[in-house]
Amino acid sequence: MAFAFVRSFLCLAFLVVLTSCAILYRNRPSSLNQALAAHSYNIYLAHVIFVMPFQDILMVWQGGPVLVKIGIVSLLAILISYGITCYPTPD
Repeated sequence: MAFAFVRSFLCLAFLVVLTSCAILYRNRPSSLNQALAAHSYNIYLAHVIFVMPFQDILMVWQGGPVLVKIGIVSLLAILISYGITCYPTPD
């Protein structure tokens, strides 16, 4: 019971610290934040197309660290989705 309480408290404290740091250091106008905000909905729609194939490709890597696989899939899906949504469309 004590372990569950301490673990929950530490998770909540870690979340508060990360949120505070994000507010202090990341809550500033920048060109990256503006670009991501402008394309956020299109990235949200496009990333689904890439997540499933990358997951399927990485399933053949037996015994690979799960967090590394998650990082690879997330990074590839976000970068490719962002690249596609930034590509200019003919008007």
